[in-house]
Amino acid sequence: MRVETAGQLPIEPLGYPTTQICSTYRGLTVYPYIFKNGKFTGGFTADELPVEARIPNRKGFRDEPVRDPVRAHARLSGRYLFAGPVWNHFGHILTDSLHRLWPVVDEPGLYNGIIFLQVPNLRAPKDGAVKMPQLALDLMTLMGIPEDIPRFYVTEPTTVEQLDVPVMGSSTRLGTNPFYRRYLKTYQENIHTAVKSLIEKAPSHLFYSRSHALRDGGVLGISYFEDRLRKKGFVSCVPEEMSLKMQFAYVMAAEKIIFEEGSAIHITDILSSIPGRTYMLRRRPVGDVFSTSLKPRASAFINLVAPDNVQLLPDRSGNMSPACLSFYKRPDAVSESLVKHGFEIGDFDQEAYRKAERRDLNSAVTKSVFSRVCQRLQG
Repeated sequence: MRVETAGQLPIEPLGYPTTQICSTYRGLTVYPYIFKNGKFTGGFTADELPVEARIPNRKGFRDEPVRDPVRAHARLSGRYLFAGPVWNHFGHILTDSLHRLWPVVDEPGLYNGIIFLQVPNLRAPKDGAVKMPQLALDLMTLMGIPEDIPRFYVTEPTTVEQLDVPVMGSSTRLGTNPFYRRYLKTYQENIHTAVKSLIEKAPSHLFYSRSHALRDGGVLGISYFEDRLRKKGFVSCVPEEMSLKMQFAYVMAAEKIIFEEGSAIHITDILSSIPGRTYMLRRRPVGDVFSTSLKPRASAFINLVAPDNVQLLPDRSGNMSPACLSFYKRPDAVSESLVKHGFEIGDFDQEAYRKAERRDLNSAVTKSVFSRVCQRLQG
């Protein structure tokens, strides 16, 4: 039952409020989510599901209420802030798990804790422990979320005495809500204070590729462009080998960022703005998640690859998924696009590119795609 609403609920055509709203509910039960067929199932029952708790998509929602709910035995007394789902994935923590924390900025002493809901069938920590992802905790510290507010990782149905449910301030599907900009500025100020000394030493030209992580998807041949840009002064960034502070310092200092479409650039999602121009090397033929995220933040966003130049390959299970490999049908066109935008990487070298494709394939190949990829590269 709703007992208090901070403002009216202007429902958009999508069905999700996009203004600064945080509603308070009593006696709601929250449930862990299960992710299946592109949907988060759980969170709340159908008759208790707050509209603010929905996970918005461009057309409809990415969540649905829990099916066949079981009785909750766990209870939390006091007042808590609902933060939504969290699991051990760098990009999704930055895009899906941190953008409901804004009420804490205004009233940090109001809450007995922040509630995150487990998604048990998505990436567990490497040690197998059932716990809040450390990355999420570290990010909240850098953002300035007070560490004396407990973080609750809900792994079973739990009834909450008083639950504040805010709308998401930002979404890769819908962009950044105007009211949320000041909160991003606050997070950025806190992060800047923590990384100021690193910013002063950070490189001005960055290249993010997935050449080190092709088993989880990426473009075969991307290492060709990586090598060429490195020779022109770009620094190749491997986020897994960098501290969080270093990652923030790099994007907050860079003048130009070229990135292969992937989670690494989501480090910008909890910032209000970055000074650099951003250039994307597409690895999927459809989707504009990164333009939605970066256009409001970067000084420019440019997609270097035409959608029809990308050919996806089935993943290791024979399905089309985010873990798919892909290749450029006309890699010379990508090279020309880079040159057009001022990156003097020289004339396109077809032989060198094919070698790079094979090199990338050797680091990423799986049985389900091996034969067809080899046939294509040998053709």
